[in-house]
Amino acid sequence: MLRKKIVNFCIDCNKQIPKKNLRCASCNYKLPERGATISKRQMLSGNPMWRGGKFNTADGYVKVKMRNHYLSDSNGYVPEHRLIASIKYNKQLTKQDVVHHLNGIRNDNRPENLVITDKKGNGEKTFIKCLQEHIKFLESQLSKL
Repeated sequence: MLRKKIVNFCIDCNKQIPKKNLRCASCNYKLPERGATISKRQMLSGNPMWRGGKFNTADGYVKVKMRNHYLSDSNGYVPEHRLIASIKYNKQLTKQDVVHHLNGIRNDNRPENLVITDKKGNGEKTFIKCLQEHIKFLESQLSKL
């Protein structure tokens, strides 16, 4: 005896789906701004593994979750130092731009610690000039004390 398949239709796109579901898989994962319902568990902040959208990479940099940013990778994360440097200098960074940490600490992303140079031959010279300026600034701060 053959069992009759019980089917239903997706309430969004009208595709044929199993009876127990209201939506097909593609409609179920639409973003909330499109009007679909997503459970708290599926949302980033509702997921028990959510850590606030920041994490440290294996090489010491901090990445921030920003899905639609022009600097984001395929997973929607942006290197925080590049984000802060682009805001500080009001510049859209290209692949040729390199962001240096003046104190050498990769997760120290204070705006005053970041400098943008380029990958071309003068990048190292520019970085050295920036370091020299930073040293002069720190010396002036010491003399005030």
